[in-house]
Amino acid sequence: RWESRFRGLSASDPEPFEPLPLSWNLAFGGTDHRPPGWDHASRLPHPGGPVPYVLNPSGQGFIYDVEQAEGRSLPQIELPGALVRDPGDRPVPAGFAPCPNLMALRAAAIVGEGLSLQSASMREELDKHLDLQHHVAPSCVFPSLAVDERITVLGLGTRPVVVVPRCPSSLRLPGRSARCRLRDVHIDADHAVARLTWTFGRRFDREAPPRRLTLEMAA
Repeated sequence: RWESRFRGLSASDPEPFEPLPLSWNLAFGGTDHRPPGWDHASRLPHPGGPVPYVLNPSGQGFIYDVEQAEGRSLPQIELPGALVRDPGDRPVPAGFAPCPNLMALRAAAIVGEGLSLQSASMREELDKHLDLQHHVAPSCVFPSLAVDERITVLGLGTRPVVVVPRCPSSLRLPGRSARCRLRDVHIDADHAVARLTWTFGRRFDREAPPRRLTLEMAA
């Protein structure tokens, strides 16, 4: 919590805790309340009301008026390189749990990449629009994962390591085989289980779609 000290406000020592859920509710964010009063930006009276931190409105630690910070809680999940050190800090929320409702967080990640949808190619534009709808945290979306690439999860007590295997099957269509791509990796750290999903894709004429598919498991 924020405590008043000789040189101003500073964070108190961390309190003991039981295992925490990796929830966005514990990352930086939240919704604070703005009292009625004069708005210096618009130069008009403001009726007051809730003020959400748009990147994560359900989190904790966001303080609209830093003068009211004493006694308020800090986030419990943070990025190592972006720790909250001042009540006015506004870091990117930290986490890698699914975030189906955090559209602004995903949009901010796209803007941070410097991509203008107006100048993007059709493929880039489609990829970014799909990223906006993705339930995975932006930091956990990668262009691809190669065969034999290692995925390690740190800081969860156990240390799960996943080595990406080859696609376990092949899909044959008339003409040639469909391309197999790794779509997602789900790691259950509590039970040391990894679930990988592959998909197949191939272009075809809509007027003459393939009539037979042959799925074969790899030897």
